[in-house]
Amino acid sequence: MRHRVWFPAIASFLGFILIVFRLALFQLVGSPGLSLAAVAQREPGIPLERARGRIYDRNLVPLTDFRSLSAACFPCLVLDVDGTASRLSEILGLDRYLILEMISRGDPVELKRGISQREASLLKSINGMFVVERRERYSTASVARHVIGYTDAEGEGLAGMEMAFDRRLRGSSPGAFCLYVDAMGKHVPGLGYRMRGDAERDGRLDVVLTIDGRIQAATERILDSQFRWEGAQAPRGAAIVVLDAHSGEILAMASRPNFDQSRVSECLADERGPLLNRAVCAYPPGSVFKIVTAAAAIEEGCIGLGEAFVCHGYARVGSLRFDCASVERGGHGVITFREALAESCNSVFIEVGQRVGAERLSRYAHLFGFGRTTGAVASGESPGHLPDHRGMAAGDLANMSIGQWRLTATPLQVAQAMTAVVNGGRMLPATLVKEVADARGLAVEVFPRPRPVRVMSASTAAWLRRALLDATRIGGASAAFVEDAGSAGKTGSAETGRKVDGKSVLHAWFVGYAPAYAPRYIICTFVEEGGYGGAVAAPLFRALMKDLLEEGGSDHP
Repeated sequence: MRHRVWFPAIASFLGFILIVFRLALFQLVGSPGLSLAAVAQREPGIPLERARGRIYDRNLVPLTDFRSLSAACFPCLVLDVDGTASRLSEILGLDRYLILEMISRGDPVELKRGISQREASLLKSINGMFVVERRERYSTASVARHVIGYTDAEGEGLAGMEMAFDRRLRGSSPGAFCLYVDAMGKHVPGLGYRMRGDAERDGRLDVVLTIDGRIQAATERILDSQFRWEGAQAPRGAAIVVLDAHSGEILAMASRPNFDQSRVSECLADERGPLLNRAVCAYPPGSVFKIVTAAAAIEEGCIGLGEAFVCHGYARVGSLRFDCASVERGGHGVITFREALAESCNSVFIEVGQRVGAERLSRYAHLFGFGRTTGAVASGESPGHLPDHRGMAAGDLANMSIGQWRLTATPLQVAQAMTAVVNGGRMLPATLVKEVADARGLAVEVFPRPRPVRVMSASTAAWLRRALLDATRIGGASAAFVEDAGSAGKTGSAETGRKVDGKSVLHAWFVGYAPAYAPRYIICTFVEEGGYGGAVAAPLFRALMKDLLEEGGSDHP
């Protein structure tokens, strides 16, 4: 009898302990998941993309996350399914049977993104239809796409600033457009709807760039107006970099051909490489490198500033012959070094390069930033190639003196090198990112401007400014001269090693600044396989510089 009493008592006690244990699990371990399930059941919604922090230009104008309207349908509120489908087909331009299929599933659904204000106003009178204001990460009108980069379907940054600052930009959870319903799944009158997760920043941060949105837009507009990027005659590619002449900050960086950030997969098979940011890709610089050769020669005392040279239209180094652009008219004749830079005389610069020597020329090229990344672009930037001076033959040195051989550089490096000419021999490292800020706009990480680097004396920089002004006024870069303000700069026509119909294929370069006596902007223009720099890249510089100066520039600090 005693055993019969104890057995059910122990069993009841163990059952009670088990129930308590299960309740503790639900309360302590499973509570977050159950809460989310309850909310999801009470608030069925249309999921939105995982939110990311914004990327801004220097004036806090967003370069990502553009306002967009979407048509959302909650079938539980639709009174007449057939009639609603017909009406929506008329308004949204969608197939009626497709709308019927989407509504008949019973789950909240987003019928169409990017609707117009007119469509939005018509939808408000239809039961079960809501107009959702959302943020599209990218827009068909967005600028600086190669700088911003893009994300994958999961919202992970794969290129540009999106990849470089992915950890800071990424939010922890997606948002949703939700409606309140009862236990039967019917809408509770008076409770309306809400955006879940959109108001919470989930730790994501914003990135502020040095880019000026107005200057960036002007740069891309000029690029697209000067060239056609579709068809057999389209250039292979182009790039423009605009720097603040006295800070080194990147105000614009454009590359062509362009791409759609929302349809990246379609660009992968394009042999022109539209995803490449050509502003940070390396190419032979050609005669724009003569600025470095001239600086090295003057600094090392290899020439006299009043010294006269003789150009016969070619130069001989051992058994090798190097032609000057003036070869067909018998050369430049007697010419000063300043005139040689203005006229881009290969004969003189090859002779001067031999005097400077491989070791010193390589050392100055390194000082000017060649052969290493600028550090401004956190991902995808090429360091270019600066050949090792050891074992360099005389013919190799001759080629390097005029920016050829195995020497390569990016448009950003070339623009950065020009800051030393403008700023009295001090090169200003290029910068692209100003700060990372939180949701309140408070800076949590500031990127200070790097210290300038002395690469040549102020007197040498002053001599170069006079020679580069001659180049645009009376020399080979006259197509880059800007009336009234004046401009100065250097052309480049870099050989690629390829020929088409017996003619050499050339990369077109120009780097310069304006106004001539009070520089505001440094611009480097590059057209891949575009031809002669004086005929192609120099007019591109002039068109953009005139646009920037006529508009009064930007009020950036």
